[in-house]
Amino acid sequence: MGTFLKIFLGFWAIWIVWYLTGGPYRDDKSKPYIGINNQGQLQNFSTPTSK
Repeated sequence: MGTFLKIFLGFWAIWIVWYLTGGPYRDDKSKPYIGINNQGQLQNFSTPTSK
């Protein structure tokens, strides 16, 4: 049961990071403008061109 829990939590951790960064299959209209700034921190951008 412990191994299953680790796999389950690992999957969701990866999925959340993928979702917050926009995912590979989203376009600019549906992509949330969340990315990593120059200091390595997550930042909410107001427009896709402000990156």
